[in-house]
Order: sequence, then structure tokens, then C-alpha cells
Amino acid sequence: MTTVYTQTQVEAEKSVLGVCIANPAKVGALAGKGVTRAFFYVPAHQMIWDVLVELSESKAQFNLVDVMHRMERAGTLDGVGGHAGLTEIATGYSYLFSFDSSVELLVEGKRKRDILDGVRNLNEMAMDATVSSEALLAATETMLTGIRKACGNAEIKRLGAASEKVVDDLEFRMQHPGAVRGLTTGMPSLDCVLDGLQPGAMVVIGARPGVGKTSILVNMLEHLATSDPAVPVGMISLEMPNAQLLERVLFSRAHINAAALRKGAKLTQRQGQEFTRGLKVMRDAPFYIADKSAMTISEIQAIARQMVNEYGIRCLGVDYLQLARGTSRQGVNSREREVSEVSAGLKAIAKDLGIPVIVLAQLNRDVTKRGGAGVAAVPKVSDLRDSGSIEQDADQVLLLHRPSPEDVDADQTEAVLIVGKNRFGIVCNITLKWDAAFTRYREV
Repeated sequence: MTTVYTQTQVEAEKSVLGVCIANPAKVGALAGKGVTRAFFYVPAHQMIWDVLVELSESKAQFNLVDVMHRMERAGTLDGVGGHAGLTEIATGYSYLFSFDSSVELLVEGKRKRDILDGVRNLNEMAMDATVSSEALLAATETMLTGIRKACGNAEIKRLGAASEKVVDDLEFRMQHPGAVRGLTTGMPSLDCVLDGLQPGAMVVIGARPGVGKTSILVNMLEHLATSDPAVPVGMISLEMPNAQLLERVLFSRAHINAAALRKGAKLTQRQGQEFTRGLKVMRDAPFYIADKSAMTISEIQAIARQMVNEYGIRCLGVDYLQLARGTSRQGVNSREREVSEVSAGLKAIAKDLGIPVIVLAQLNRDVTKRGGAGVAAVPKVSDLRDSGSIEQDADQVLLLHRPSPEDVDADQTEAVLIVGKNRFGIVCNITLKWDAAFTRYREV
């Protein structure tokens, strides 16, 4: 541990411990906010804190004698200065008026030590030729985020403390009947069911390969970025490069059939004009993309924070979940654990940054087995591939379904968006139309 050690901080540690011995309820309050033995620099103070936590967990009330007795039994009393040293802390530093400021100094010292330890670790990574600069930047972002959250566990509030927000929501409903509070998707029925894309929500769109997951995500983000007023959006593409995504958007806006164009079809004058107009719109649109394959969840989180801080994005799309890699050792030998780590990390992005995160996900092969030859079975939420934690982490799960290309009797333009999970409302099916030539979904 790197040294950040001043007499003032030592006095603050003693003050926190003295008040806690005299007022046992303070121990649970601090522990609930994330204070651990690591917040104390002096080893003797760490030992005292450990005993206070043990006593607070085993009995509601205790006093100095209980602390002494527990430390005597553990053989640690001499390490804190014996009876005299412990008595000095309990009687000379038990003033409540200095408690809050002492806790602030305690947290400040811990954060400074963490920063210095983190800088030392980053320096070691920077000297390692096998570590890329992008991995180093991601590690830096992760370190800073962790330090900012020190002593930042959830605050306990009365249930009624949220009354102002509930009243505000009710007033909005009364003044704007039928309006949605979240960001719109360009699909009115979906907006009504979801109440728009909500801040802090993780929305998973699942489908088998080739059904058009990327298309519907790009449709939604394009709608937001080109609306009036424009909503800044971001997309992290682990599968498709930026230029290919832009081509899709421009061809769709200009009604250009990419397949026909590759076979030699000529552009009409109208298509050329629409392409030029669309190019100008998309150049000015606040639509930001990071395209790189095999990103780790730490890299994705770092890019998401950068997009929010530098470009003010209000919605993020990720294409797609199973292509991201975990960073923990537990995920090395377990695909399910790795996907769980990625899923939890994406949920953390939504919650910490306060933006909706739309995540694309593959479905497992059981869908095709259920349908039989030439028939696409209707997907279920449980079909999400590799991990049940995706379903648990998601606030809303949408399943995109279209007939199998092998089903010659089916209308290939028909599509259904199944709202299979919705923490904010009902579950239902929404009928869509799929325009394959222009890679665009629209409501019927």
C-alpha cells in the first residue's frame, strides 16, 4: 500500500473509532456505506474496526469492556496499545461534533491511497509490452470509476421519499395523455408499451442470425439522431464497421437496393438526390460509433463513459452481447460466467450513466429445433443464448421474429416484435413490416 499518512488523518481515524465505541449504531451505519478495514491506515485501527464490526453483527449494544474482552480473547489487545491505548481512543476521541468531518477525512485518505496504488499499477501495465494502449486506457477508466464509488453504497431512504417523483409522473400523465416519458423508437406502439426508452434501462433485442437485429437497432438510433430536436446517440459495433453501417442508413433513406446495385443496377436521379440529402443529414447527425471487434466489457464501459462525457449521448446501442469478452478469471473457463459478466457490465452502464442501453443478443439453436424443417419457431425469452443472467439483468426483452426464408408459403415481409419481458408495463406482440431491400422495419 502506498503511504498517505498525516497526523490529522490519524486523529480522524481515532475519532471515528472513539465515537463508534461509544455509539455502536454508528458501526452499522458506516459499514452500510461501504467502510471497511481498508479505510483505516494504521494497523492497530484496522484491528479495532474488525472487532467493532464483529460485535455489531453479534449484538445490538456493546461497550469498551466488550471490545477489550474480545481483543484479549483474540490476542490482539497488545497490538493496539493494551488497555491504556484502547481506553485513550474510547474516552479521548468520542466527540460526536467531530464525527462527520472525521469520516470525510477517513474517506479522503482512502481515496488518495487508492489513486496512488492505481497509478502504480497503471505504471506497471504501461511498462508491459504485451499490454495495448487501449487496454491501459480501459484500465484507467475502470480504476477511476471504482475510486469514485468508494464509500458509495446505496443510501437508505424512506419509501415515501420518492413521492415527489411519483406526483410529477402523475401530473405529466394528466397534462399529456398518451405521451411517453422516455426516448421514442420511431415505432409508436412500441413506445406506448415501453413508455419510451427509459433512463437507466437495459433493453435486450434477441433474434436468430439473419433476422435483422442490427437493422432494427440502427433504425431506432437513426430515428433519435435525426429527429427534431436531435438526440445524441452512440453505438458500439463489435460486428459491422462504421462505413458499412453508414451505407445501410444512406441506402435505406434513398431507397437504394444494395443487392441490385452490386449486380449493375443504375441509380435514378431521384435516388441520387436522396442519397446526397441523406449524406448531409447523417454528417450533421449526433450519431457516434465505435467499431472494433472482440472488445472487453471494460473497454465498452470506458467508451460509453467517453461518449456520455464528451458527446452527451442519451442512448447507447451495443451490437452484440455475445461478441464482447469478459475480464475476470472466472469467465476464462466458463462461457456462461463470461456472458453473465458482460451482461452485468452493460446493465451497470445503463444504471451508472443514466441512459437507456439497447443490447442485441443471439438466441440459441433450440429455436430452430422447435420449428422443424423450413419453419421458424416463435422465440421465447428463455432462448437467449449462453446465459440466463441476460434475462435477469434486462429491464425489457424484445424478441424479433420473421418467417424462415425456406418457408415459401409465408409472407417474408411480415415480422413480429415480441415484448417478452417489461418491468415498466405489459407484455404483448407488435406487428411490423420488414423491407429487406432497404433493411428497414416499420410498424404496420
